[in-house]
Amino acid sequence: ELRLSVFLIENDIRDVQLTPEGKVTAYPHQHVLRKALTPYDGSPIGSDLVTRTGTRRGYTATLPLHWNAASCKIIAFVHRSSSNQEVLQATEHYFY
Repeated sequence: ELRLSVFLIENDIRDVQLTPEGKVTAYPHQHVLRKALTPYDGSPIGSDLVTRTGTRRGYTATLPLHWNAASCKIIAFVHRSSSNQEVLQATEHYFY
């Protein structure tokens, strides 16, 4: 069974980070998971991809005011639901 997972991430979140050089108070964190738009193990896709008829899904998210929409991206990937959970295709797009 193929599944689709969609996540919202944010880059350049400045916060404290302990590094080998010591504590950095405004470390720029990258690829921070902000929200899962699908269940954690993805949504079933069905046979649409096998038959090449295509599929279209829509997801919405309301960003809290302290999130920077210009630094947010959507990450989506198609994967198997079997024990190896192999990723077959992935893409990323800016949120706005």
